[in-house]
Amino acid sequence: MSITIVASTPEQIPTEAVDGKLTLVYWNICGLAQPLRYALACAGIDFVDVRVEPGEPPVYKKMWFDKKPEVPVPFVNLPYILSPNMSQ
Repeated sequence: MSITIVASTPEQIPTEAVDGKLTLVYWNICGLAQPLRYALACAGIDFVDVRVEPGEPPVYKKMWFDKKPEVPVPFVNLPYILSPNMSQ
């Protein structure tokens, strides 16, 4: 079972696992994260699916690029996964 959050503000893009669950973050499209969503669902893993709204031109993707430096994973890009067991 998963919970889906649509992030339409930078504050909604997580920098740590949400509610102590594995957290998958990607654009609000199927794209590269869809196989990960399927695999987690088929494995019965409870996770939070955060879908980032890219915005409209001319600020397209600005929200993500502004938040990106705060995400505590090496080589951060979308998609990324945050584990509740990650050390900060």
